[in-house]
Parts: sequence; C-alpha cells; structure tokens
Amino acid sequence: MKEREIDLRDLLAELLSHWRVLLICMLAGAVLAGGYGLMRALKERAVQTEASVNAEEAAETQEIGETADAPGRGISDGIRLALFGAAAFAFVYAGLFSVRYMMNDKLRAVDGLQELFQISQLGLIVKKEEKERFFIDRWIDVLRSKSMRRITREQSLELAATAVRILIYSQGIANVCFMGCDLKAGADSVIQALKKQLDKEKTQITVLDNVLYEPGMMEELKNVKNVVLIEKAMSTRYDEIIRELELISRQGLTVLGGIIVE
Repeated sequence: MKEREIDLRDLLAELLSHWRVLLICMLAGAVLAGGYGLMRALKERAVQTEASVNAEEAAETQEIGETADAPGRGISDGIRLALFGAAAFAFVYAGLFSVRYMMNDKLRAVDGLQELFQISQLGLIVKKEEKERFFIDRWIDVLRSKSMRRITREQSLELAATAVRILIYSQGIANVCFMGCDLKAGADSVIQALKKQLDKEKTQITVLDNVLYEPGMMEELKNVKNVVLIEKAMSTRYDEIIRELELISRQGLTVLGGIIVE
C-alpha cells in the first residue's frame, strides 16, 4: 500500500462539516472568557469604591471621577476576552480534530483505490443528499468534491453498475463476487441496488461479508473467480483491504476493481 498523503482540502472540509460543534466550542469559550473579564472588572470596581469611601473629600471626588468609566472599561475588556476565548477554543478544537484526522486508519471517500492499492476504482457511491440543508453544508460538499461534478446517489450507482457491466461483457465473466468488510455498515443496500441493475447480464452474483473474520464466508471463496471489493468509507480500515487483497491473491482470484461507498 502506498503511504496516504494528507489532503489539506479534505481536512478543511471535514473540520467545517462539524461547524455546529465548532460553533458550540466558540460560544463556550466566549462565555467563559467574557464572564471572567466582567467578574474581574466588577471586583476591581468594588475595591476602588471601598477605597474611595475612606479617602479625603477631594481625593474621594477625584477617585469617583476616575471610576466613572469603570463599567465601560469592564464591558470592553469583557468583549475582548470573549473574542479571545472564542478564538482559543476554536483553535484548540481544530488542533485536536487535525490530530485525529491524521491518525485515522480508515478508508475515506476521497481516497483513490488505484493510487493506494493499485486496483481499478469502478465507482464512488455518494451519500443520499438530504432535502433540507444549510448553505454551509452544500458549500462543504463543493469543497470536498474538488473540481469534480457533484452527482446524485442514483447517478453514482448507475455509473458503478455500468463499469462492472462493461467488465463482465468484455471479459465474458459468468460470476462476480461482491466482497467487503462490514457491509451492513451501509454498503449492503448499495450491493442490492447494483445486483438489481446487473440482473440483465444473467451473471451470477455472490456476496461475501466479513471474509476476514468469518470462516464460513472465507470458505465460499472456492466457488468464485472474480472479485469486486465494495468498501464503506469510515468503516473499513486500510489494513483490512490489504489483508483482503492478500487473501484473494493466495486463492488465485482476479480482482476486477473496487467501489467505495461514501
């Protein structure tokens, strides 16, 4: 497996996709820091007022004049501290999120199977788009998709099915095995949709889930010859794909390619 490079654009998109959590962190930082600033200003004012009571009349008048602006200074200090607290909390959250992103060992939708594992990528099944979404969520999708045109889930399913269908036709394949790890995490519905679109080819479709962990599924490999890996992003780990490819190689099977499910 080729070492995965950090995609700064995807990192930014992932961070911004958690904008609600980021906003909560900023509000918490603003409330805590701003509250501290106001409490400190009120405490200073109380001390100054107590000192002015025991001062001489002339000094008392002068002190009162000096403290007249204390509330205004306290509010302005509170606002500055609130802004600082919001920025500090946002920075800390972004830092922790970036560390977690870089330590991630699971497949991402932006990964290229050809680049990482030297197998053809037959498709990327995008997630179903929600009807009611905030503008920032749509903008994040544009940022994540880079320069590629954003398509619907149905279109991505049709494109992946067409890619598999072309392979079946060109190579005269009679049976295909859809294999992956933890397909129930969201890839099983995709497989059913692909099978429905491939029914016209009269090709025998076999589905093997968790071959690495279930001996019964592993034994079924003796009945197949051609494999299409279907992996769920943020569910399948990189090392699991490597182990699947090693198992396929040991069995002398052919990897037609792979499909990532967002």
